[in-house]
Amino acid sequence: MIVTNVEHIARYLGTNQFLDIALRYLMNYDLSLLHKGRNEVHGEDVFINRFCYETVCEKDSFWEGHLAYGDIHVILEGNEKIGINNPANLTEISRNTED
Repeated sequence: MIVTNVEHIARYLGTNQFLDIALRYLMNYDLSLLHKGRNEVHGEDVFINRFCYETVCEKDSFWEGHLAYGDIHVILEGNEKIGINNPANLTEISRNTED
């Protein structure tokens, strides 16, 4: 997991070819111009899902995980708290086979 600010993401270049594509995109593209929903960056390998939502309180939130994709959260406006945990401590309650 990488937790950082956009100003510091260049330090993670060279980790993975697809992560490099995503990071370069984040560093060079005006993210406010993305349309809501899926935005193609590099085919099925790198894409951006832009969401606009109100965050919920902790008791109404849920854990998420991804099997096939990495997940980069970029907060363009407002605030969000993100919790982390070891998957071994969690119990699966539903599964989306797309990720």
